[in-house]
Amino acid sequence: MVARGHRLGVGAQGIVGYVTQTGRPRIALDVGDDMVWFNNPDLPETHSEMALPLIVGERVIGALDVQSQETGAFKNEDINTLRVLADQLAIAIANALVFSQRQQAIEELQRAYSTDTRRSWFGFMAQLGLRGYRYTPRTLEALGQVEEFDHAVTGLTHPQVSADNTLFLPLTFSGLELGVLQIRRPTTRPWVEEEIMFASRTAQELAQALESARLYQDSQRQAAREQLTGEITARMRETLDVETMLRTVLREVSDVLGLAEAEVRFRAEPTITTPTGEEVAA
Repeated sequence: MVARGHRLGVGAQGIVGYVTQTGRPRIALDVGDDMVWFNNPDLPETHSEMALPLIVGERVIGALDVQSQETGAFKNEDINTLRVLADQLAIAIANALVFSQRQQAIEELQRAYSTDTRRSWFGFMAQLGLRGYRYTPRTLEALGQVEEFDHAVTGLTHPQVSADNTLFLPLTFSGLELGVLQIRRPTTRPWVEEEIMFASRTAQELAQALESARLYQDSQRQAAREQLTGEITARMRETLDVETMLRTVLREVSDVLGLAEAEVRFRAEPTITTPTGEEVAA
């Protein structure tokens, strides 16, 4: 029955449908003669049935259904006995539903945060114009648009050692792939597990430090924008002349954002046309 998705409609089929619709328990001492019995071919040996509503607050979320092959197997006292179990079951189901909804909300927030972090990170790196740095005992140089560098960092999820004894370590933060840390030494000194673990921890700390730097610079930019907004607002309030106010706003906004053009347009009063063809205010 479960495998084929068997369902009972609320108020439409049998004792379970009756109970979920009315919110009241029900006993059928001989289901063959009971007016609300739904003749279920999957349970031909059932002769007695008792169902209790599962209620949370004022909402019926289901029913606890007990069946027997004996006629007249249940009494009204049995309702009080099973009501405790039904109440506990209803609370457990409601808690499970709330937990599932909260987990779904958390996952949606995590996906949104991950998307926002990804967009912010790549925007941050684009503003800096950086692809990375290469260090040797003699030099420290910025990396350019090197195709093999892009290929090396793509899809790296765990430390890898190449044939030339270069150790590749992923730089990840909250599931976001920021880049890769590449360290190389002569092939006469192969990497050992302890060294790889130490380098991996260093890569993790580097990724967190980079994210902290991005957040700091974002906060600095936000503070600067708020300061500019405050300054523009202050200049607007220095005058009550509409034309001077508009000139000030457009000039300041254009300077801050580097605009080629800016306009303020006011909406005209809407009008309607009368049957005589005359336009009047709406």
